[in-house]
This record gives sequence, structure tokens and C-alpha cells, in this order.
Amino acid sequence: MAGTLCQEFMVTWKMQQIEPEHGIGKLELEFEGITGSFAGEKGHPGVDYSSDLGIYRANLLMARPDGTFYIQPSHTTDSFVMAFALPDTQTGEPIDRTLQAFTFREGQALRLEPGVWHSVPIPLFGSGPVVFTEVIAATNANLVINVLEECGHPIQFVQAI
Repeated sequence: MAGTLCQEFMVTWKMQQIEPEHGIGKLELEFEGITGSFAGEKGHPGVDYSSDLGIYRANLLMARPDGTFYIQPSHTTDSFVMAFALPDTQTGEPIDRTLQAFTFREGQALRLEPGVWHSVPIPLFGSGPVVFTEVIAATNANLVINVLEECGHPIQFVQAI
């Protein structure tokens, strides 16, 4: 057994100006690593939200082939959404027809089996910054698919009430 890696990161919705002269922007998710292999890292994990349409868009799916994946928000009041797809047993690639988004409310945590494809955790629109704790295999292997580049469109979903 390779051991585990426990690390924290924060995701926050930020307004990104698309056409500043017309006041047009979009909400984009920003990532900031706090501890572990994420410490000091910052970036954009390819998630945005259209408040006009009520649509979330995610460009990336990831899978951990080397062990289970556990994630939990730090506060019991935090809620978030993640998209998931099961892996093909022959190729390991995500199976399109299994792609679904699920909402986790009030601090719920989740654990995924190795190879399950998933988006980053996406705080619900209107949420403040959310800090997550992730526990993974110490080898920190991660497979990533850029859905936008591979399929020509992102994963899109609306938040159910």
C-alpha cells in the first residue's frame, strides 16, 4: 500500500470580464491550493456559470487510477455539485451515457472507487469560497480529459431545486 495524501484546496466563484466595455462577464471557478501537493497552486479548473441561463459548464473530467478518492467540504453548511461518469471496463475511458451530475448538501462527503471519472467539486451558485479536504493515494496519479477539446463542447447541467 502506497499510503495516503491528505490535502486542502479552496474554490471560489469570480467574475471574469468578457466584454468589459459592454459590462459582459461570466462567473468562473478559481482554484487555490492550501496544503499537500496543491500548496501555493492557483488556477482555473475550467468551470463557469451563466446566471442568465442557470447553466453550469465544466470542461474537465478526472480519474484516479491508483486508489480511491475521498472529498469533503470543511463546513457542514457547504453544498456543491460534481459530474460523474463510469469507466469502460475495457478502455477505462468515461462512458458517455453514464454521465450525471449530483448535488451534495450540508457538508456531505463522498468516496469514489478507482477509475471513476469526475469533475472538480463545484460550489452552488451564490456560495462563498469553499475549502475542501481531499484524501487520495500518495502516488497522486491523476488522469485528465479536456471534454471541450475532445468533444467540442463542455459538460453542461442546471441545478435542480
